[in-house]
Amino acid sequence: MKKKKIPPFISTADQASFAEYTVLQRMPQIIDQVINDNEPSSSVRNDLLAIKKELKDGKITSPVDFSSRETSFLEDNEIKVWEEQIKLYEGKYWRNVPWYFAEALFYFKILFAFRYFEKGSEFYLKDPFQKAKEKELFSNGGGLNNARSILDLIHKVDSRHRRIKALVHASLWGNRIDLSIPKIASRAGERILNREDNNLIIDHSDIFIEKLLESENVTVVADNCGTELVCDLILIENLLQYSDNTIVHIHLNKYPMFVSDAMIKDVEQTLNALTRDRHEEVSETGRRLRSFITEKRFILRNHFFWNSPLHYIDIPEDLRSELSKQDIVIFKGDANYRRLLSDRKWHPWTDMEEISGYFPTSFAVLRTMKSEIAVDISREMFETLTSIDPEWLINGERGIIRMVEIQK
Repeated sequence: MKKKKIPPFISTADQASFAEYTVLQRMPQIIDQVINDNEPSSSVRNDLLAIKKELKDGKITSPVDFSSRETSFLEDNEIKVWEEQIKLYEGKYWRNVPWYFAEALFYFKILFAFRYFEKGSEFYLKDPFQKAKEKELFSNGGGLNNARSILDLIHKVDSRHRRIKALVHASLWGNRIDLSIPKIASRAGERILNREDNNLIIDHSDIFIEKLLESENVTVVADNCGTELVCDLILIENLLQYSDNTIVHIHLNKYPMFVSDAMIKDVEQTLNALTRDRHEEVSETGRRLRSFITEKRFILRNHFFWNSPLHYIDIPEDLRSELSKQDIVIFKGDANYRRLLSDRKWHPWTDMEEISGYFPTSFAVLRTMKSEIAVDISREMFETLTSIDPEWLINGERGIIRMVEIQK
């Protein structure tokens, strides 16, 4: 059998691409946001501005001497991964490296410039994106408000399958609210409960829900906090209510990344907010989730891999072993989708199952489209979508619910 040709990585060198736009526009804006939201000292500010300058015309450098005390928060394997990956691209221009590597390193460098890992600093283990996260959760039209609307809606649905389906779709469209892409996030909040089946270009909802409801060991790999996390938590709470045998793990970032990526402390804050909410159904949901944590049926996990520059084909063995024990893994969002595909330039008509056979268990992807990568799209559909909406790959309008069955 002829070996399948592996395409190159999506690169920041791709002219007029979203990857190039990320380095030239989005990343500098995120630096400005961190400065404006935190009012850091002049030394921290200068180090953040140095990253901004480096993005424009500079070369890849390591953010730190990995043998220094600043890396005490990092695990040995984590340090090894970063050292190896940085060595591959050190000295290359930011505008000529694999896109996902550039993004992962960018957020890693922000944390060192921010003194996140430095004991005794004013920002030690302080989230540089906390202000933006809290605004999305607590503002009108934000996460808590959407929780009330979602629970009001599903309270009227008596069918178990239809109720879960409504929550799955809310979880999918909640992925639009990604604070690293404000233009998409700002127009998405009020649309969480809209039926947008016409914007689902891959819809495996029914087979995914069937698999989900028969699974006792479920893992959710989270994406954004705020509205999306609220949608995920309500879905998880309903799954745990339906079956006393179900256990759900939620995997979260070890430290801040992509502005709104969820961490364990973000889940804790969200659960506190739900529990204290004036809406009875919302507060009950928060309390039930707390009890499921106490009963060890809802388990919060993190791992350095989620923040690393690695793709899923290179997942560390300990995490691979853990995920292999799950009946299904649910991947939320664009970055997880990209990493499953190694962020490479696959033809859109490539079958995802051909690429992801390395994964140790069945999985589903719930993703709104915010990057120039997609598979399982026929040539005809690709051409039609491109003619209707030239930015359909990146504007967050379309979504996919893709189920992949892996035979163990």
